[in-house]
Amino acid sequence: MNIASAVILCTIVGAVGAIILVAAAKFMAVEEDPRIEEVASCLAGANCGGCGYAGCADYAKAVVMDGVPCDKCAPGGPKAAAAIATVRIRRYIRTRLDGFT
Repeated sequence: MNIASAVILCTIVGAVGAIILVAAAKFMAVEEDPRIEEVASCLAGANCGGCGYAGCADYAKAVVMDGVPCDKCAPGGPKAAAAIATVRIRRYIRTRLDGFT
């Protein structure tokens, strides 16, 4: 009976811990701007720092939040710059058209 009660106790403690972790994850979730991920997907993903930022995610965040020029990604070259510009233009058009619908 000792082993059975130990297994039951560990199962209950594990279930309570899991419930607490799920509740904490939902309560403390941080929402990130979806445009950052959209811009980051246009980059080469080399994380080389050639743009002057620590990596592609930091550069994408700077492009979205601070309006940094979109042509700083050396590995991505003109193709990445054009893709980022397209993302920016689509977002701009969507925000302008939202008022008309």
